[in-house]
Amino acid sequence: MQSERDKVRVGREKLHNIIETCKDIIERSLDPFIIDVDEFIEVLREYFSCWDQPEDLCLDAEALHYRAPK
Repeated sequence: MQSERDKVRVGREKLHNIIETCKDIIERSLDPFIIDVDEFIEVLREYFSCWDQPEDLCLDAEALHYRAPK
């Protein structure tokens, strides 16, 4: 079973990947239809309860910011 610490680390990595993918889409180097929005939301739901540091909450908010329609 995955420890809480490992789960936080994996969650941070997933959020960083989502943010980088969204930035690439904004810069037009990736197709915007490659992101599975349902999967994105599921990642946020799965890891939100793990965040206990302000930096983690900021990372979560940044991911939401980049996925929000402009």
